[in-house]
Amino acid sequence: MRSNATQSTRLNRWIEQFTGVFDIPPEVALGVPKTTWVGRRQLQIENHQGIVEYTSRKIRVRTAMGQLVVTGSRLKIGSIFGGEIVIDGQITGVELLES
Repeated sequence: MRSNATQSTRLNRWIEQFTGVFDIPPEVALGVPKTTWVGRRQLQIENHQGIVEYTSRKIRVRTAMGQLVVTGSRLKIGSIFGGEIVIDGQITGVELLES
C-alpha cells in the first residue's frame, strides 16, 4: 500500500504537468500563494487562507504552503478580499515558514 505522502507527491507532479500543457498558472490549479512585491512599499498575496498575526511590524498570513511572514514598519492591511490581501508599509522582509 502506498503512503499518503507518495500519492500526494505524484498527484502534485501530475497537476504541474497538466497545468504546463494547458498553460494554466499553478497558483490557480494548486491554490498556492502568488505574491507580487511592489518596491518596498506594497505586497499583494493571492490565495491566502487568513491572517494569523497582525502588528505594525509583522503580519503573518496562512497559505496552503505554510505561513508567509511579512516584516517591516508601519505595516497595515491596505485591502482584503476573498483570496487576496494587500499589505502596505515599509517592507523589509518576506519569509515562508513551510508547514
